Amino acid sequence: MDYKDNPSEYLASISPERVKTVRYPRQSWKGRARCFRLFDNGLTPSDISPRQCKVSRRTLYRYYQDWKILKARLKIALLKSKQELAKRYGTERVITIRNIRS
Repeated sequence: MDYKDNPSEYLASISPERVKTVRYPRQSWKGRARCFRLFDNGLTPSDISPRQCKVSRRTLYRYYQDWKILKARLKIALLKSKQELAKRYGTERVITIRNIRS
């Protein structure tokens, strides 16, 4: 399938219940950046205290959902760029979409 025209179509195919969108933070962007940095290090909201990120518990879980969505989108973008390079240079290796939700 070609998702170049509408990348949100792929996200809808992953989770057909609804298209997920990233919301703007109620609190500061610094708090969001702090949370994202901790999530990148492998921590989950249950491992982090809200005081550590200086955000509320509810916001911490919402940022975690947003982080997972962005992580999936980055994987899709990386995969597309690899496939385009493979087409351009004629490599025989086939790149498939697997484990996109992890």
